[in-house]
Amino acid sequence: MPFRPEDAALVARLEDEALYARLLRDQAGPGAGAPPSRASGLLHELRALPGAEAAFALASGPAGDPPGRPDALAALMTAESFVGYPPALLHHLALHFAPVAACRERELHAAATSGVALGEGANPITAWELALSACLGLAEERAYVRGFVARALGPPSNARGQEQAAGQAAGQATRAADVARLAEALPFALLDRLGARALRGARGLESGARVALSALARVEAAARRAGAGEALRALAIERAAAAHARAIDEALAPIGQALDDATLANEVTTRGIEVLQGVVAVWEFSGQDEAVERFFVERAEPVCWEIQRRKEWDRFALLLGQDPAAPGLPSRGATFRLVESLIARVTADRGRVAYAAACAQFLVFYTNVVQTLERQIAVAERAVAVCPTHRNGRAVLASFLCQKARRNVEATLVSSAGLAEADALVERARALFPPAREVEETAALVRARRASGLGRLP
Repeated sequence: MPFRPEDAALVARLEDEALYARLLRDQAGPGAGAPPSRASGLLHELRALPGAEAAFALASGPAGDPPGRPDALAALMTAESFVGYPPALLHHLALHFAPVAACRERELHAAATSGVALGEGANPITAWELALSACLGLAEERAYVRGFVARALGPPSNARGQEQAAGQAAGQATRAADVARLAEALPFALLDRLGARALRGARGLESGARVALSALARVEAAARRAGAGEALRALAIERAAAAHARAIDEALAPIGQALDDATLANEVTTRGIEVLQGVVAVWEFSGQDEAVERFFVERAEPVCWEIQRRKEWDRFALLLGQDPAAPGLPSRGATFRLVESLIARVTADRGRVAYAAACAQFLVFYTNVVQTLERQIAVAERAVAVCPTHRNGRAVLASFLCQKARRNVEATLVSSAGLAEADALVERARALFPPAREVEETAALVRARRASGLGRLP
């Protein structure tokens, strides 16, 4: 029986289906199920790209070597830019990478349970970003999306009986409106689905919600890969940011309520500290998001003032973490990591200056944790550097400098260099906080020690 053209087409299609099945397993892992029969259409679309011939030669393998290297197609599917990709290919890529990401998530969860580390190639966030890029690329292909939606809705129903032309026109207008509405929403369906998933698992800090938040944080990069126009890019980023914020608010809501309850029960320095320690888990869940840092600073500051009012100094270490005594650096442990992260943002971008005073105040609070005067001075210097006009920071630093000057002159033996240093410390303290009575008292002590000449070294 002769080999007909339709037979050749069938063989080619079956070969593509087999190659696509290997490609899916290669990218999604061993847990990938059987692909849909039409999924191999992705390969048909890829063949139209520059460099496809060589990639497919490697992927298919030479005669007698069927397995080949399906990973050779990855460069075409994960290019730095999808600009110029036909809409059908973008559609296939979106449909391909979304289930790949889901499979990688299951593999990641299983690996975390068993303590096995996975490589970057198994990162579900990368696959979600690629799927989002393809979706946002489709958003610029309005004609294609409208046509797809119209076909999915099926042919319009014909008017029955003696319906008048006005009724037919109304039905056509309704269908056109439905097509326009669905076509507008379709490219954002994946983004919205990730947002809903993040919100749904936020309170429990679920791993799936964490992945969804991380994927939403990649929307700007996805829009850049898609070559999205400015308006689409801004819309996508705004939509993702809103979904991200809703999920974080949901995760923080129980903590906010528990803090309110602790305040009403007058337990802010006991139960309130325990509640605030839980913010660290939300911060890690959110990908160390700035909104969580701001929440902590806003809600923890009244607690710190209450600790200070009650003179329960050991509570500062319970809340902020022990100091590692690294010169010039506050603790990297416990909740102070959030403050440090916010300080880094404020100093890098003065547009965040509204939080400079709060960051400086937390550095002042942190001086109650450190163990030596030198460390207290180093931390207070940072407070003044973060917010040069912070009154409390300047007053506290001036006080520490006066303490150091007094130590210099109260020693049994004082050198000329020690007296000179004490003078310099007093002058710096005076410049920082002129109204402080402690400054003038210390200056008088230094002058008296110099005039006495007792215990002076050359």
